[in-house]
Amino acid sequence: MAPESSTKVLRLIYDYMTGCCVYAAAKLNIPELLYEGPKTFTELAITTGTNPAALYRILRVLAGEGFIRETDDGIFTFAPEATALLGEREGSLKYYLQAIFSEHYQAYGQLLHSVRTGEAAFDHFHKADVWEYYGHHPEEALNFNKAMAGLTQYLAGSILRAYDFSPYHTIIDIGGGNGALLFSILQYTPEVKGVIFDAPIVIPQTEELIREHHLQERCSTFSGNFFEAIPEGGDAYLLKYILHDWTDTDAIRILQNCSRIMQAGSKVLVFESVMPPGNEWHSAKQMDVTMLVCTKGRERTEEEFRFLFKEAGLQFNRTVDIGLPEVSILEAEKP
Repeated sequence: MAPESSTKVLRLIYDYMTGCCVYAAAKLNIPELLYEGPKTFTELAITTGTNPAALYRILRVLAGEGFIRETDDGIFTFAPEATALLGEREGSLKYYLQAIFSEHYQAYGQLLHSVRTGEAAFDHFHKADVWEYYGHHPEEALNFNKAMAGLTQYLAGSILRAYDFSPYHTIIDIGGGNGALLFSILQYTPEVKGVIFDAPIVIPQTEELIREHHLQERCSTFSGNFFEAIPEGGDAYLLKYILHDWTDTDAIRILQNCSRIMQAGSKVLVFESVMPPGNEWHSAKQMDVTMLVCTKGRERTEEEFRFLFKEAGLQFNRTVDIGLPEVSILEAEKP
């Protein structure tokens, strides 16, 4: 047996265990508590309502990974590596971690069901598709919305450096939800106006966030279903992490609804990871399995995106690399 193979497999197992420990700490708000100041594990246990000895064993793993530090006298302190685990902070990945290690984690445990049937393991385990599940679990839905906002904020700086939004007058964010991407664009390009289009149940919270960002004069909302109709009046339409949730047939339908109401020269900007050729590691390949497990969709290559645009009556222009594997910008226009 090749020892390096055993080492690789063991590292994989340890990473899984570490992820579970980080999830538990995030749910207990351990990073926030230590960000406030150093504490003993007993103090943390009292605050979080946990067993002190059991909590210490989790904290020891986090310290070993550099997320927190333990002094010689048993005091735990915050470490910069845990910054992304702080909630209610721009670019936080805490809520994304919680979604992945909660309802998505349970579905991943049923991966073989997806491999054997081609069906979403999420539906199989939860007895509902992902959108129905969130409709019946408002707390998890709120966490997931925060997760997408945090991920978008993490990506936003690279997006704004890579793509010039200033030529557009009105940008419509399809399925824009909490508005994280559009808010970043509007704050960076003050001459642009925007519209967030999403399901009626999402809109009240979106409007509250618009007020919090002081964008009432430049940003409005529009409710509806992107499978039925898209609002008119935009010269750029954003689709961030939308198409990968759906089959080719559904993705084409969404793009066709955009194309139908667009003026010649108007753009569709798709923000998704683009699957590269070959077998080198890429986050799109990992996310593609998540799509297999949790939705009816998939990640796609550039050629596969070109096919979607062509079938929808749109002309593919270019792919913009933002320097991060999680997202590229695919630009198409109405000819």
